[in-house]
Amino acid sequence: MTTCEKCGGVGFVIVEHNGLSGARICSCRAAAVERAIAEKQPIGPPPREDVTAFMVKGLCQLLAFSPDEAGMAIIVNALIDMCYTEEQVSFVINRAANLYTKWEDCGILGLRQILCSRYTSRDGLMVYETKAYLDGVPSFRPPEPWRPMLAPGKVASEDPLLDRQIEQLGRMKAPGGPEWPSADDERRALEAKALEARRRAIVVAIAQAEAVLVDPNATPERKEIAREEIHLYRGELQGRKEA
Repeated sequence: MTTCEKCGGVGFVIVEHNGLSGARICSCRAAAVERAIAEKQPIGPPPREDVTAFMVKGLCQLLAFSPDEAGMAIIVNALIDMCYTEEQVSFVINRAANLYTKWEDCGILGLRQILCSRYTSRDGLMVYETKAYLDGVPSFRPPEPWRPMLAPGKVASEDPLLDRQIEQLGRMKAPGGPEWPSADDERRALEAKALEARRRAIVVAIAQAEAVLVDPNATPERKEIAREEIHLYRGELQGRKEA
């Protein structure tokens, strides 16, 4: 690869004016930016062979069963062919170091899969599945934290004020639409149904106990139990009326 004689490949040059010094984008960099914008390519310095070789050597020192010098040279050439910028090379190397422990599991195909998980390859060859990661490389985003279910009686939030505001908003009648009952209204309706069901059960139980009292075949002990049941059930009914 050729290196710019003006900037040495860093992309800017030092200029001086009126005793002040500063940095200016090199002409090679400006041309690359214009070309990248026109071709919708990533903007940045292209991969340098020596820098790429240094990063590849560091990766191979981390991974078990890594290739020799000749193999590393092939990896360097492959990365230069597939990556537009040194930033992309650095991304691929860092992700590979975090995802793999053996080179035989990664390989050049695994490096390309990492690149294609974020960028478009320079040579146009896109890889999304490998033997190691059939569903693609893991996402950068951490897993969603576990959130407990809302407490009973809450509509949308544990915060009382916010929950009440959301409930009131939900009760607002839309133009031409029905007005939905609130959570409190639904709870009271369920409680009323339960009380009515209990009242009906008590009435049936009293009727059955009274039938025992007039049954000539019932023993005195059974009739005494029936009288106690009638007394208890009628007391419960009376207490419900007073409540």
